[in-house]
Amino acid sequence: MRVHSNAQIAFTANRTQKNEMSIEKSLGKLTTGKEMPKGSDNASGVTISEKMRAQIRGLARAQHNMNDGLSALETMNEGMNNISGLTDRARELAILAATDTLTDEDRAIAQGELTNILDSIDETAQNLEFNTRAILGEAIPLVIQIGSNANQKIEINLIEVTAEKLGLIKTGPNAPKRDELIATREHAEAFIQNIDDATAAISKHMTEIGSKMQAIESHMANAAMYESNLTRALSQLEDVSVSKEMMHFVQSDIRQQGDQLLIRQVNTNLKEILQLFQP
Repeated sequence: MRVHSNAQIAFTANRTQKNEMSIEKSLGKLTTGKEMPKGSDNASGVTISEKMRAQIRGLARAQHNMNDGLSALETMNEGMNNISGLTDRARELAILAATDTLTDEDRAIAQGELTNILDSIDETAQNLEFNTRAILGEAIPLVIQIGSNANQKIEINLIEVTAEKLGLIKTGPNAPKRDELIATREHAEAFIQNIDDATAAISKHMTEIGSKMQAIESHMANAAMYESNLTRALSQLEDVSVSKEMMHFVQSDIRQQGDQLLIRQVNTNLKEILQLFQP
C-alpha cells in the first residue's frame, strides 16, 4: 500500500481545476456558437471583430442608400422624359406657327396649347419630389453615401427644368411674353431655337442621370461583394468549429474523470491507513 505525497495530490487538484475551466470554456463556445463568447477569451480578436461588424452594418446601410439613390434617379428620369415629350410637342407647334399659311386665329389656338405645355413643364419641375425633396426644381446637388466610411459618397447634380430655366421663355424688354411665343411667324421662328437649346440641355441632363445610375449600380455590386467577404471573414474569426471544440471538450472531460478517480483513490487509501492505527 502506497501513500501519495502532498505534491502529487496538489498537482492533481490543480489539473482538475484547469480541466474544469477548460470544460466551462468549451461549453460556453458550444452553447453560443462563438469562438470568443467573452472579451477575455481574445481581447484583440474582439476588437477586430467589432470593427468588422461595424463595417458590415455600414455597408448594408450604404446599399439601402444607393437603392434610394437609384429610385430618385429613376424618378428624375421619368420626369425628364415627360418634359422631353412636352418640348417635342412645343417644337411641332412652333414649326406649325412659323408659316404664313396660318391665320392669326390658328396661331392663337396653337399658342393656347403651347401655354398649357409650358404650364405642365413648370408643374412637373416644381411638384416632382422624392421623399419630399424637389428633384427637378432646384440646382442643389443630391449627395448619396455609398460606403461605410467618411467621404465615400457620390453627388448627383440637379437642375431646374422650369420653362424659364430651360430658356423656353426669355427675359428682356424685347422678349415675347409667355402667351405670345408663337403669336407671330417671327416669334415662332425664334422660339424654335429656344426649344432646340432646351432640348440639348435636357438630353445632357438625361445622359448624366444614366451615367450616375451606372456608377451607383457598380458601387452597389462592389459593396455587396465587400460585405459578403467581410461577413465570411467575421464568421471565420468568431464562429466556433463545433467538431474541434467537441473533441477538446471530450478530452478535457476524460482527463477530469481520471483526475477525480485518482483523488477518490487517494482518499480511500488514506482512510485505510488511518484505520490501521486505530486501537
